[in-house]
Amino acid sequence: MTVVWAEYTIEPDTQQKVLQGTATCDACYQASIAFEYYVWGGNDDPKKQFEFSEDLFWYPKHVRFVAGDGIPSHIAKAASEAYRCAAHRAPMAAVLMARTVVEATAKSKGVTQGRLVKKIDTMAERGLIRADTKEAAHEIRDFGNDMAHGDIADEPTTQDVADVLAFMDEVLQEVFIGPVRIAQLKERRLQAKQEREEAKAAEAAEQAAAAATPF
Repeated sequence: MTVVWAEYTIEPDTQQKVLQGTATCDACYQASIAFEYYVWGGNDDPKKQFEFSEDLFWYPKHVRFVAGDGIPSHIAKAASEAYRCAAHRAPMAAVLMARTVVEATAKSKGVTQGRLVKKIDTMAERGLIRADTKEAAHEIRDFGNDMAHGDIADEPTTQDVADVLAFMDEVLQEVFIGPVRIAQLKERRLQAKQEREEAKAAEAAEQAAAAATPF
């Protein structure tokens, strides 16, 4: 991290001392801003305090990017955007994106008929998701429908958003990641079995050749 600018200010309403500043990442060179309240015994040099403080509130926050074996890139991008919205304190947008991910997941598996409620049930009927994952997907749908249809008087809480994103991950895990990893594990197991059998056959052939060779 390279500190670009930092200074101490006083918050007008609370008269609290605030350290704020900007810095660039030494790896990606992108800029971020951060602040912290009430620097007790801090360094008089705000840049030094900013550089070594462990209590800074960073913006944007570290954002989880969704990726995994088998997840189509457009769906992974939408899921990552859901996490990005949550990190940037946009809970309604996060829930809407999670709903979008569920519907896009259904469509990617050829489930295109009817509204999302029917698509989710069809995924379960086809064995793409289990019964409990179906219920999780419906929770995402219900929360997302509130946002989509303007029922926004009660904003989703931080816990609501965390649960919705966790349920979204379950859908992705079950539909995309799980089957691919199972296939990969099976392939490795069968490959290892074949290699063992080939090694045994080669060893047996060598022993037979040795036995047939006259002294």
